[in-house]
Amino acid sequence: MVSFPSCFARAGGEGIVYQRPGKAANVGHLTDARPATNHHTLTNLLDVSPRGAGPWPDKLPGTSDHITKVPPNDGIPTRKEATMIKGAIATVLIFLSSAAFAADAGKLVLPGDITIVQAEKVIAAAKVKAKEQGTLMNIAVLDAGGNLKAFARMDGAFLGSIDISMKKAKTARYFNMSSKELGDLAQPGKPLYGIEATNDGLAIFGGGELLRDASGVIIGAVGVSGGSVEEDMGVAKAGVAGL
Repeated sequence: MVSFPSCFARAGGEGIVYQRPGKAANVGHLTDARPATNHHTLTNLLDVSPRGAGPWPDKLPGTSDHITKVPPNDGIPTRKEATMIKGAIATVLIFLSSAAFAADAGKLVLPGDITIVQAEKVIAAAKVKAKEQGTLMNIAVLDAGGNLKAFARMDGAFLGSIDISMKKAKTARYFNMSSKELGDLAQPGKPLYGIEATNDGLAIFGGGELLRDASGVIIGAVGVSGGSVEEDMGVAKAGVAGL
């Protein structure tokens, strides 16, 4: 009889290894099993359930196949256990990384960029103006690099205006002027006619305004859409004033 004391193991249970006379060793198929670390070729895997209690018989009933027990665990993690260990390690690493980033958040903010506190002030002031007008607005605030920093869609505001509000803010920031000013230069016969087709699409009508800090440095832009062009401009300028 060939014995495989560490061929297959299952956490919390026993398996069996058996051999038919004159044939290759066979192993009872076990859930969560791991392959042997020896060089034997195991063939003809069969589904043999571990016994719940009592000793294993010396032979399989009705056969001459010899049986030896496999210990529940020989210290080598099963596939399931290894996966659980990897998951636990990943969770710990993510937690530690998050804590490190939180501690060094100040080092991740570029000088002269709008902060989330400032962006929320812009949106709050813009919403107040929108309510005064009785309009439902989409309000987008971009940072100095033209990336979305904060966004608010008032209840009932047009879905189609989400994209327009962001494009208005992008237009203002990309060309360092309001979207209306760029629009005036992009009319037929003007030097920038057709510019709205660049940069994956621009919005060349009012509602996009630059945001500046106290010293006049551009730190972002705000875009508003949902009402008439005049209403959009009024809300965008109110957002600028709120900063």
